[in-house]
Amino acid sequence: MDNFVAPSANVTYADITGRISQRTIGTLPSRGRGAGLVPLPGDDPDSAWRGIITSHNLPAQHNPAAGYVAAANRPIHDGEPLVSADNAPGYRIARLHSALAQTSDHDLASMQALQTDIVNLQAQRLVPIMLAYLDTNEMSALEASSASLLADWARVRRIPPAHRSL
Repeated sequence: MDNFVAPSANVTYADITGRISQRTIGTLPSRGRGAGLVPLPGDDPDSAWRGIITSHNLPAQHNPAAGYVAAANRPIHDGEPLVSADNAPGYRIARLHSALAQTSDHDLASMQALQTDIVNLQAQRLVPIMLAYLDTNEMSALEASSASLLADWARVRRIPPAHRSL
């Protein structure tokens, strides 16, 4: 993967000896200044690229203490170099860590269950707050029916109600 010449990507690796890794591959510039999130003046030598970051200096983790690597479209590391600012919210990786931490003895069935897991930590946090602020007296019949469906969904998922507190 050291010779992968393209925009960056994260790869996950496992082998028959039990080694696991996750690393960023691809071509990332070594920037003079900035992280690449906004345009900089092209005629300013301080803004010029200094070269390409070598593959050995890209983010990686090998055989982490948790015993697994997980992606969920989140960065491998926090810090430099900035690989991407377009990552999934932390709810997804938090759910993945929670599910994987329930046991260290995973098999095909537990991985299939994880692939079809429908627990949404973001919804668990936000739906009760949204429902607490709905005024069904000011809703059309369709809006009230939709609010009722959402409330029923929250009850089935055993999501506790929120209290207004602004």
